[in-house]
Amino acid sequence: EVFGLTVGERRQVPLGGSGVWDQPAYRPTLSLSQLPGREFEAYSWIEELLPTTAKTLGTYTSGAFATGPAVTVNAMGGGKALYAATVAQSDLLEALLDQACSLAGVSGRELPPNVQYVNCAPYHFFLNSSSQPRTVAGAPAGEVLAGKCSSGKVDLEPYGVCWIVEK
Repeated sequence: EVFGLTVGERRQVPLGGSGVWDQPAYRPTLSLSQLPGREFEAYSWIEELLPTTAKTLGTYTSGAFATGPAVTVNAMGGGKALYAATVAQSDLLEALLDQACSLAGVSGRELPPNVQYVNCAPYHFFLNSSSQPRTVAGAPAGEVLAGKCSSGKVDLEPYGVCWIVEK
């Protein structure tokens, strides 16, 4: 009910291996309406989605359920529920999280590689898990409790942390 759909058939997508029966006969793909022309590989399994109230955000472009819904969104109460009919690998997961944030009206923050940002308002944490120094633009205004921040930029040393509390 929350997702506004039922799942019809489910099929395994073999993960590979050394035996002839372990090799996938096909790699089903899907695309998202927000990213036309880009395809994502389905992984581990695929599901046939039968929407009742859900709207389709993505469709299978190949495989057993080609042209059918692969990603849906359903309005429920004051929120929205996103459903993906496969295991999302990193590229698809990134696209789905962007879509979820967009639907929720949440804006993201561009970060350099290996930098994490955690917003626990009024506290903000920037963590560098790299051996290279990193700089993050758009630091929140406030008092720096640990690390370095100046002119709206967070300067992270290798494996460094910056902790800011909003004023």
